[in-house]
Formats: sequence, C-alpha cells, structure tokens
Amino acid sequence: MRTINRRTLAHETARVLDAVLDTGEPVEVVGRDGRAVVILPRPRSALERWEAQGLIEHATLSVEEFDRIGAVDTDLTAEEILDDLRGES
Repeated sequence: MRTINRRTLAHETARVLDAVLDTGEPVEVVGRDGRAVVILPRPRSALERWEAQGLIEHATLSVEEFDRIGAVDTDLTAEEILDDLRGES
C-alpha cells in the first residue's frame, strides 16, 4: 500500500483518486500528527464482477415488450405471472 501525506493529497487529489480507481490499490494518507486514513475503491458487487467476466447477459426485452409480443400463452400479464411466482397474487 502506498503512503502519502495530507499535503500531497491536498495538491494531487484527482491524481491520487484516479490511481486508486485505476489500480484498485489503497492509499494511506498520513497527517502530521501520525493519524492516518486509507482511501480504497468500493468493492465491486457480485453482479459487477459477473458482468466484467461476461458470465451474465441483460434481458433484451422489457416486461411491456414481452407482454406485447405475446411470448407467453396466457391471458396474464408478465407482472401478474411474476406476482404469482413471488406468492403475491
């Protein structure tokens, strides 16, 4: 982990934050009194990791489009089917 002082952070905030986001490596910022904080990127969610790995695809049709093309052989709307599956009917 890289360590910098508060003055460096004050003068190079954008550069420091960009480096943390680009590399994922945390940066420790130390004050004159020796107290420190760590700047680190927000952990990616499982969904973000799976997207980055190409393991999932987003739906290409909205609920409304799905209803409109009649992809389900029923008089129920997609919302009604989902409500039923959730036990909310």
